[in-house]
Amino acid sequence: MTAGGGSEHEHEREGETRAAPDPGGIRALSLDIDGTLLTPGGRITARTVRAVRAALARGVLVVLCTGREYSGVGDLARELRLDLPAIVRNGAAVQELADGRVLAQRRLPEGTVGRAIALLLDQGATPMLMQGPAAGDDVCTLPPARCTAAVDFYERLWWRSVRYRRVPSVEALAAMTDTTWIGGAGGHAVAFAAYEALGALPGVRRMWTGQNGRVREFAYAAVTPPCSKATALEEFAARQGIGMHEIMAVGDYLNDVEMLRDAGWGVAMGQAPAAVRAVADAITLDNDNDGCALAIERYLLGDAR
Repeated sequence: MTAGGGSEHEHEREGETRAAPDPGGIRALSLDIDGTLLTPGGRITARTVRAVRAALARGVLVVLCTGREYSGVGDLARELRLDLPAIVRNGAAVQELADGRVLAQRRLPEGTVGRAIALLLDQGATPMLMQGPAAGDDVCTLPPARCTAAVDFYERLWWRSVRYRRVPSVEALAAMTDTTWIGGAGGHAVAFAAYEALGALPGVRRMWTGQNGRVREFAYAAVTPPCSKATALEEFAARQGIGMHEIMAVGDYLNDVEMLRDAGWGVAMGQAPAAVRAVADAITLDNDNDGCALAIERYLLGDAR
């Protein structure tokens, strides 16, 4: 038994039984970072490092597929000895690990930024914006006096992967171009109202973090280009001559749903919300009990523990 009280055997998708994949048929491994590779304290365990390196030693391609920006993946990639480009920003960009060179990028449709900012302000949410990776990984927002307490909360929460850049006015924020993400932060009710309002924007993908109880009293709503980790992963696989059916993917949150569903073998972390668990082929232990390492060991390395 583990410290969390679970067995060291993953279980199949609820209500359905599927045979485990042939480890020899898995040619690539797609890994989320936060909530998957990392513990709740933001570190990677020695067991997880060993499992990933063992996969690499077998010739399996390992790719990071994360909502983080490029600046939040470098140290981890070096520790794991990865060299393939990383899928970042929830699929909105693909960048070389060595130098951050942008290999692919998707942008918000023209005219979206100004309309989104107006909708967010109408709901009492503070707008936050991220330009394309060529501009760096800063989150651009308004001066502190014009921000809700939620912005300060997210600034502390995201310190490992992004920095905040304050711009002087709403007009300066709206004038920014080459944008891959714009969101608004506030209390849960404000963020949900902002999420509903953003539904008026065409050609975008919406998200709302209020489903995540770990974010306490704050949440944000955002729009991104109409892409996902899954769309970027499929394009990556095609460039490598690999089919999605030859990929094992591991993730823990709502932005991983399509990736877990479309991969040949999708594994949800034990703490994942019900919507994530429902699309997975198997469910491992949580990220406080080496769930990612266990999934790699069992399904990719053929360790039947």
